[in-house]
Amino acid sequence: MSGLARAAQVDRMLRLLDREAEVLGPGAHQPLVELEARGLAKSKTVRGIDGKIASSVIWTITPAGRARAGGAHG
Repeated sequence: MSGLARAAQVDRMLRLLDREAEVLGPGAHQPLVELEARGLAKSKTVRGIDGKIASSVIWTITPAGRARAGGAHG
């Protein structure tokens, strides 16, 4: 995935999270961990070549999260 495509994907994810917060009401910008617990996002820890856990975690929005956020495409 190119840098531009990755940036677009991150932008879409952030917009989905903003929509989720709007659905939940004022002050609802919850940590991604809470969204994950509700099944609206999921995380994946990135491992380095040597198998050690890297400091990166990739977050994605689940289909349930997309539906809750207004059915955004992406």
